Amino acid sequence: MKTLGKICLGFFCGFLVLLIAGMVVIGTTSPFSEIWQEVGQAVEDHRFFISSHNENNYENGFPMEEKDMDYSEQQTFSLEGIQSIVIQANACQLTAVQEENLDQVQANFKSGVLFGNDYARMETETQGDTLYIKVAERRTFSWFFKESTVSYSKLDLHIPASYRGNIQFELNASDSRIQDLSSEQTLQVTVQAGKLQLQGIEANQMQFSNNGAKTTMSQIRVSQEASLSCRAGAVYGDILEAGSFSIQNYAGKTELQGITGPVSSDCSAGALNLSFAQVVADIQVNANAGSTQLTFPREAPILVNAAGSALEIDDHIQWTSGQQYRMENAEYIVSISGNAAHVTLEEQAQNP
Repeated sequence: MKTLGKICLGFFCGFLVLLIAGMVVIGTTSPFSEIWQEVGQAVEDHRFFISSHNENNYENGFPMEEKDMDYSEQQTFSLEGIQSIVIQANACQLTAVQEENLDQVQANFKSGVLFGNDYARMETETQGDTLYIKVAERRTFSWFFKESTVSYSKLDLHIPASYRGNIQFELNASDSRIQDLSSEQTLQVTVQAGKLQLQGIEANQMQFSNNGAKTTMSQIRVSQEASLSCRAGAVYGDILEAGSFSIQNYAGKTELQGITGPVSSDCSAGALNLSFAQVVADIQVNANAGSTQLTFPREAPILVNAAGSALEIDDHIQWTSGQQYRMENAEYIVSISGNAAHVTLEEQAQNP
């Protein structure tokens, strides 16, 4: 048996030597060398895509510059009978704006290939009273054949100022700027990774969800409810007014300044910072975990009620008479509840 084992081991070692030698020959002999190079290139392309695509914050710029996008098309869409516009953008530089002197939606689209040969496309369709505009990215991989494709695109969308219907954005791994939009219905924005700028928005209702993206918003005015949530990433806002705010921070960071309107907030993790331009109604704060910071205008007429199993309250406000109220004749109640959270109450600093 020992002799048979030695013979088998010798055959196995000889097989390994022949296999390695064969791979060397294949790797240096045409046409096998070309195939081997293509396999290596496909693997390298895939590695490059993974490393670049994971930089979802686009701090160093969008993965592809406009000058490298050599496919383009322009389309116009009638809004007759349209009550809702839905824009779906993946791996896209998106600009959306409302403009005067337009009677149709104008879409200017460009696309480029990072590697491969299949361009992203803009697909459109109308279903009932809804217009869909979708950027369909091209992203395929094959480890052993050079079929890998990654494409990026740019969409400039111009919407007539006369349109007042619903507008919905579904953004994924994009660098987007949405400004000067006005809706008498609902503006809905969902962003997954990437970057987003919202500026000069007016709507009857607003629904916003941030997941792993970096969003900045300013000059937002909502006549009824504005629902804002952050599940990851960061949301920064300034000059925000609404009939009521519903704010949830599940993870990441939400920092909103210049708030005017009633607020109901919930912080499950991460950090939630709310600074009020004016206190106009009662405030409800649920702080289950993470940190919550509330900043009020000086001399704000508020009465603070705090109740929670493990709340830590750190106040930088000078309470009167050692009691937890800001002014003797308080008009609005700030109710804080939750468990295992840290809450900070601050007063806005005086302007120099």
